[in-house]
Amino acid sequence: MDITTVNNLHSGRDDWIINVRVVRLSNIYDNKNDTQQILIYLILLDEEGSPLHAIVRKNLISKLKSFLTEGEIKNPSLKIPLHYFDFASSQILSERIGDNEMLTDVIGTLDALGEIEEKCIKGKDTKILKLEILTKEKLKLYVTLWGATTKQIDTLSTFPNDHTKHLAITSTIVRKFQGEYSINSTSSTRLYVNLNISEFADLTIGLPGEHHQVRHILSTTKNELDPNTRMFMNRIFIADLKKMIWQSPDQQKLFTVRATVESIHDTKGWNYVACEICLKLLTKEGQQYTCKTCGRKNKFPSIRFKLHLQVSDITDSTSFTIFHTDVQSLVNTSVADIINSQDHFSKDIPPILQNICNCTLIFEVKLTDGNLKEG
Repeated sequence: MDITTVNNLHSGRDDWIINVRVVRLSNIYDNKNDTQQILIYLILLDEEGSPLHAIVRKNLISKLKSFLTEGEIKNPSLKIPLHYFDFASSQILSERIGDNEMLTDVIGTLDALGEIEEKCIKGKDTKILKLEILTKEKLKLYVTLWGATTKQIDTLSTFPNDHTKHLAITSTIVRKFQGEYSINSTSSTRLYVNLNISEFADLTIGLPGEHHQVRHILSTTKNELDPNTRMFMNRIFIADLKKMIWQSPDQQKLFTVRATVESIHDTKGWNYVACEICLKLLTKEGQQYTCKTCGRKNKFPSIRFKLHLQVSDITDSTSFTIFHTDVQSLVNTSVADIINSQDHFSKDIPPILQNICNCTLIFEVKLTDGNLKEG
């Protein structure tokens, strides 16, 4: 039977023969039982450079697994590349925000790297690793590797510290949070460093041959410090906070302020309709809610707390905005409970929230580059 290519395949028959290399292989396990393999995900590549995505389902794994090895090719005379990537441009990234079905390959220069930490996710200790990469378009991507994927960072140790490291991170899910792209690994994610291919050669930061210094990402695990310690970290007065200006991307932006709540700005309400993906404000268009931030149409939006407080200390006054989780912990009730307790719809601040007024609280304030540049 004749051998054909990927582009000539069609559903009219099921006995095709093609010469391919397994350029990517991922063993996928059950989320609830990480010892139970449910499928093998493959990307195959032929001589024309055409990819074919394939899966081996659970009932065929034992029969076919021994024949499948990543990078292997049965006929060594065939000139098929060792790797295949479909790197997303900034336009593609914006189109895939919140899409859990379309996995995305990204590439960039390593700009910052944290340490492997453990967090309790849904009652299970899970390893996470945060890093940041800069794309060819100088777009910063905030990457989180989850679970077993964190072990792949060991690949970096094979390269000297004074070498700039370019990373390809495959099969990821794209999110957007506070205006920044968040890239999350999946069980199919693979990490590649400084491959000898054109896409890596195209990445340049600074002058040719100049080493790109990698910043260290401090741990963001709040539980590392007890509340009594956190309350006094980087304590600052409101007057000094308001005088701060932007100096560099690496300057301190997390402070604590001891202030008294004078009032709640009732003209701005006390809740908002939130996007199910990025938690930003939704806009109602006809009978549908749309997120202007990530562009997603929401089927299941939620109502979340958002309070605009006027606060003061001995030096000055200012306004702080506190969001859902913090408000909920202060009043020990939910948005739904407050709405259900009201006799009629009202934008007035409910009494249970008004109880926050005149309370002296410790606020953990996180500034952004926008806060510091624009005031």
